[in-house]
Amino acid sequence: MPKGERRLLTIALLAFLVGIIVLCFADRFLPETSDPTSPDPRRDGLPRLRLRPSAPRTQSPAATSAPAAQSKSINMSPFDPNTVTPGQMERLGMKPWLIRRIEKMREGGFVFKSERDFAQIYGLNINEFRRLRPYIRIDSSFIIPASTLFAKEPSPRPRQTKLGEGEKIDLNHADTTLLKRIPGIGSYYASRIYDYGERLGGYVSTAQLEEIEGLPLGVEQYVEIGDTSIRHLDLDTLSMDQLRRHPYITYQQAKAIIELRRRRGHIGNLDQLALHPLFSHDDIERLRPYVE
Repeated sequence: MPKGERRLLTIALLAFLVGIIVLCFADRFLPETSDPTSPDPRRDGLPRLRLRPSAPRTQSPAATSAPAAQSKSINMSPFDPNTVTPGQMERLGMKPWLIRRIEKMREGGFVFKSERDFAQIYGLNINEFRRLRPYIRIDSSFIIPASTLFAKEPSPRPRQTKLGEGEKIDLNHADTTLLKRIPGIGSYYASRIYDYGERLGGYVSTAQLEEIEGLPLGVEQYVEIGDTSIRHLDLDTLSMDQLRRHPYITYQQAKAIIELRRRRGHIGNLDQLALHPLFSHDDIERLRPYVE
């Protein structure tokens, strides 16, 4: 047999074998149908869909109760948020929480003065406010002006006049109110003048005002010493703190007085202090009016 015929025969045999194999395995890849009477999908090449019967639809409880909730009629009418009653607010369609909040605000003393106050209620949304806004009517006579509510009658304050030319006050009998009448003296320096006189035991000279640091000039022309009754120091009985409090006795000088008193039993006069190196002649002379 020629070589070309053998090749054609071989190809024909291979094609035959492939056809047999395809026929043997074709049934394995086709879907099976349980119902022999149902149409075979292989006939037209389209899948067949089986529809599942739907259950009858039932209404939810919320849907059935909706008509009952809508049965309440809403009566929109003008209202004043300061005086409207809970029943009227309910007929306006306000939610229960909003009614309770308005009542609580009014019980706390809040007064609605404008539509803006109503809009600022906590939890009130913009749609609800827009629905109620055209019906808000605030009676101005219900609002008490704060200026009227908290106004107090002005108490007459006596006008404090300053001392004139030639007028003087007694330095040892003047309190801070009287001292503030001195030109250039306010509350601060009036307190310092008074406190310094108390520490001294009384002023013996108007020149002692110069010992107050920062005191304005010219104060001496408005004061005088009318009473010279001075509170004297008893060097034999005063404690360390009492001696130190006097402006003319330093801490070291107070210790020296206590030590001298301990050694001698008592201090007879200022001349005994003059012998001590801590006391100068000027110190003794300044203390002399205040020591018995």
